[in-house]
Amino acid sequence: EIIVGLEYRALRFLGLQLPHPYDFFRYHVLVLNGIGQSSLTLLAAEISGNPLAGIVCCLASFLNRFQISRLGNYTSSDLRELWGVPLLWIQVYYLWRVFLVSRRRHEAAGSYLLWFGFTATTFAFIV
Repeated sequence: EIIVGLEYRALRFLGLQLPHPYDFFRYHVLVLNGIGQSSLTLLAAEISGNPLAGIVCCLASFLNRFQISRLGNYTSSDLRELWGVPLLWIQVYYLWRVFLVSRRRHEAAGSYLLWFGFTATTFAFIV
């Protein structure tokens, strides 16, 4: 939440026309949850080795969306779990990719970017 607040103030300082602060906050929550859901879908497809598993995972999580998220409840949109759970899914995806790259020694250059992504999501999770 602190990062979004700083981003809002910085963009307002630059003179950009932004929506109401609550709408700006809510859009960030929705985008982050979409990215987290996408990483969960990619993780399911990569672990199973079948892209259909990603589609089934996405469908199952959509059908159970009220049990895995509180996005439908707008009065609780500032809870930590709305930020933490998608970041955790992104972290797990990065960690899975790091494990795969570490097994192949000839792709070591790509692992730095994955480690950076993992570290950045860990920092965002802590803040």
